[in-house]
Amino acid sequence: MASSSKFRKLENPQTPEKDDSSDTTAIGYVHNVTPIKLSTRTNIPYFNCVLQTERSTFHDVVSFTPEKRNLFLQAADKKTPLKMTNVSKSLSFSPTSPNRTSLRCHRATILAEAAVNFPRNEPATYQSTVTTMPVKNVLTDAALGDHVCITAKIMDIDDQITNIQTKSGRNLPLKNCDVADISGSIRVSLWDTHIDQVNLHNSYMFDNLTVKDFDSKRYLSTTVKTTISNARDITEVAFDDKINQPTKVQGTPSLASVTISNACQGCSTKIDLAHSQMQSTQSYKCQSCKMRMKLSQCKKTCTVIIQFNNNPTRFSVYNDTVTKFLTSCNKLNLLNDADALEEFLIDNELILTLHSAESRNPKTIELA
Repeated sequence: MASSSKFRKLENPQTPEKDDSSDTTAIGYVHNVTPIKLSTRTNIPYFNCVLQTERSTFHDVVSFTPEKRNLFLQAADKKTPLKMTNVSKSLSFSPTSPNRTSLRCHRATILAEAAVNFPRNEPATYQSTVTTMPVKNVLTDAALGDHVCITAKIMDIDDQITNIQTKSGRNLPLKNCDVADISGSIRVSLWDTHIDQVNLHNSYMFDNLTVKDFDSKRYLSTTVKTTISNARDITEVAFDDKINQPTKVQGTPSLASVTISNACQGCSTKIDLAHSQMQSTQSYKCQSCKMRMKLSQCKKTCTVIIQFNNNPTRFSVYNDTVTKFLTSCNKLNLLNDADALEEFLIDNELILTLHSAESRNPKTIELA
């Protein structure tokens, strides 16, 4: 006898069963709106959030309409209920959806403010993993990998965006900033869409930052789950301007390492051209975005690591900075020859301009 329920019991719970109906209406509080991401399989933009539809009932939400993200953010910031009309349901095995229901938002979905008769509560897993603390406690008490929430003021921010190649091969934009509250200051790495969400001298609540460490120096980094919202202006901060002033390092490198890789022109994913070259083909089809390009049109990315005598610090110089440096020296051809670029670096006296004395990523390089 067929079940009248929209969801029948699955013998294999590892494979969610989709429900393509799009006439479902859901009402509740919005939590944890993520930045816009790209699907690794289809290269389609999307974002996630959690919808609380009862006092202790939560549903994962995936939206393939980036233009609606601001409406979700406004509902989350104002903590007002949101009504979603024309959403699809499917089964979910995420810990944030204990009732195993996931919602899909698409172009036909209509969003509107609503009213509910239950209080707003944070998802249980979110409460247990993110700790709110002052900056000083992040520096002294938080463990590496912890997820924290801080409210702080932007005291300084990089002038330029640096493109960093991730472990997956994608190039993501990065901008570092220094933030402070009354207890202390710390560096925050802003990735991708988070870069445009802050302005100098404004105060924000940074929710779900990850605690990291570099050269025994603690810092924070945004993740795909990080949310940034406006906060009341912080008038008293513990921030030492002298420590955070730009500084220069000069000398002839004693060690140099150059990594040159190829990236897709369409999605910036790292690609391996060895197979295409072995097959004597003149084109390459990216396995991420499925776009084909001529081998000659692949983007080159270059990362340099240098170290000076009597200085244990290894400075990492990323593609944009390296390219500008070689252009100023009329040596752009070295981007195609890692060995020749390494020789050039250890044969010349360089001047590195750093964002601060604590920085390990030069803003600029020039010949002395």
